Amino acid sequence: MPARTPTETSNGMMTPPLNTSTDPVPGEMPPNSGRALVRSEECLQVRTVRTPFRRVRLEKYRVTETRTMIVEVVRDEIRMVELPLHDSDAPTPGTADATGPTQVQDAAWLVLYEEHVQVTKHFVPVARARLESFLVTENREVTAEVRSERVELEPLPLRRTLPDSRVNLDRFHEERR
Repeated sequence: MPARTPTETSNGMMTPPLNTSTDPVPGEMPPNSGRALVRSEECLQVRTVRTPFRRVRLEKYRVTETRTMIVEVVRDEIRMVELPLHDSDAPTPGTADATGPTQVQDAAWLVLYEEHVQVTKHFVPVARARLESFLVTENREVTAEVRSERVELEPLPLRRTLPDSRVNLDRFHEERR
């Protein structure tokens, strides 16, 4: 006998397997059962199917931004500092120092320096990026209609008369009500 399996409909719902010759037919009495019926109902079977829903790609691109930094720069400046003369430092009369500078060699020369800002740029690694996926579990509510059979007792009128008393049982039951 072939195995019975549930079948999936076009909207993803599962239907119970079809009856085989050994299964009782709904609404009919099984053989040798006396006064019994088999009541059947549809079962709602739900399963999940994993399907792709999005494709992603990790992409690197460069962004240009303006950065402002404050850099301290230094430069040389000059100033003249006058010092008082002591008696030992005073020039004697008649010397060149007493009459003032007479030659260019008496002038003092200094070289002044200053710092300039020099900007260079280069790429350095700052972070490592990795693409990974993870599962998110959430609850979804599923609603579907299922059919079931109901068994009702339907009283049937008795239309027999007893042979010996000739009493109509239908009338007897009506009088008792």
